[in-house]
Amino acid sequence: MGVKGLWELVAAAAEHKDLTALAVEGMRPTSGPTMLYRVGVDARYGGSHWQKGKNPELRTLVFRLSNLYTKPFAVVFVGDGPERPGNKRDINVGKKSHWLTTDMKDLVVAFGFDWIEAPAEAEAELASMSQAGLIDAVLSDDGDTLMFGAVAVIRKCVSHVLIVALDIDRPYSSSSRKEDGDVVAIYRASAIQENPAVQMTRGGMVLLAVLAGGDYHKVCYGLFKCGAKIAHGLTRYGLGDALLACVANSADDQSFRVALSAWRLELVYLLRVDPRGFIGQRCISLAASVPEDFPNPAVVRAYARPLTTSPDNITLDDSFGRIMKFDLAEIAALCKKHFSWDEEELRKRMRTLVWPGAVLRL
Repeated sequence: MGVKGLWELVAAAAEHKDLTALAVEGMRPTSGPTMLYRVGVDARYGGSHWQKGKNPELRTLVFRLSNLYTKPFAVVFVGDGPERPGNKRDINVGKKSHWLTTDMKDLVVAFGFDWIEAPAEAEAELASMSQAGLIDAVLSDDGDTLMFGAVAVIRKCVSHVLIVALDIDRPYSSSSRKEDGDVVAIYRASAIQENPAVQMTRGGMVLLAVLAGGDYHKVCYGLFKCGAKIAHGLTRYGLGDALLACVANSADDQSFRVALSAWRLELVYLLRVDPRGFIGQRCISLAASVPEDFPNPAVVRAYARPLTTSPDNITLDDSFGRIMKFDLAEIAALCKKHFSWDEEELRKRMRTLVWPGAVLRL
């Protein structure tokens, strides 16, 4: 899920780097222990195939945790909270915590990583933490983290070997990890705004969601027949920043609707005329088809001002970013419990998945 077409539009601004190099280069000296590169992870990234059942899902999480564990990162996982939307893209996703959440949290904490729960959506909470400087980057495949305002997003850090490792009988070793590589794409808000081929602010990304479709639209539609290319052209006119200004400067619902009405007139004009050629064509029929009630005020607010915790109230451990903590005995106990590994299998998996990271973090 996420903003339709966003990753393709911002691809030119991406920076590609080895994950370990990113972690090492991001370490910073302080008056005390060295500050590690701090990464926030959408908990759903740890396991993206809920329908496969408990054990395969937790196996995936263990392999992904071990991958992060072997890098000098400080990691906090953020889970969705009770106020997350119950419906996305006309699909009922439910508001209750997933039945695997407790087991996931236990594994995350055993590996020495932090876990917090957002009041609503994890993507929005992570973006807020990024803006506040509590983390250096967000690890997520969901473009909403960028749209919500994250300063930097790391995408696709998990190598192919960690995906195929769902087959518990498949051999896994450090050599197979190396062959696959850990090159990631890093999307920085500053680069997205400054790259000549992209030139998109956070307001532009919100505009893209409103026009081309995102999680809060039914069946992913925004403005019917307005694709990402047209929406991107409109961002060059500053229409996205103007939309955020409508939200920020409206004292109540009535003034917000009045502001959106004036904004809609500007949208129609730009579609019909394209005065500076940013869209690349005049979209006369599309301009004529813009509904009088577009955009939906609730959808605009959901994108522009998602529910998040005030940064002052986020309860990260005081040692976050400085102390590498882990519990080898608990990792072994949880793996034995969830995967029914015998002693020989447990030793093999601990040797290949856990010991390299333990040596790094001693």
